[in-house]
Amino acid sequence: MPPYQAAQKLAEDFHIIRGNTYKEMKPRISEQMKYYQQEQKTFRLLNDYCLFLEKWREDYRPETPDEDFHPLFIESLHKYEQYNYYRDIFITGTEDERREFMEVCGKEIAALEERFTQPIKTKRSKSHERE
Repeated sequence: MPPYQAAQKLAEDFHIIRGNTYKEMKPRISEQMKYYQQEQKTFRLLNDYCLFLEKWREDYRPETPDEDFHPLFIESLHKYEQYNYYRDIFITGTEDERREFMEVCGKEIAALEERFTQPIKTKRSKSHERE
């Protein structure tokens, strides 16, 4: 068998690539691999959000008792414990717990992902600057 045909046969037997031309050849991804990739993406999103919340709690903490609370500071107070718990599911939880979380909280995570594709205002407004 010529080398090219042998390579095609191996690729077909091991489900490595599909397509008739080089440009159409793409790796086949199993359902389990797709789930694993989604799980990793979800964990990274939760972790990044927790890191933002921690940063916002520090960066937007009122500097005087009379200063108004910045919305990102308030968000950090309201959301950190909840999302830290979610993140812990992916760190210490079982596969079943992670799978259940992704099924139950899928819309919430999609909304969070959508939010992170939008620019986030991180500068203090004039009322939050030191005078």
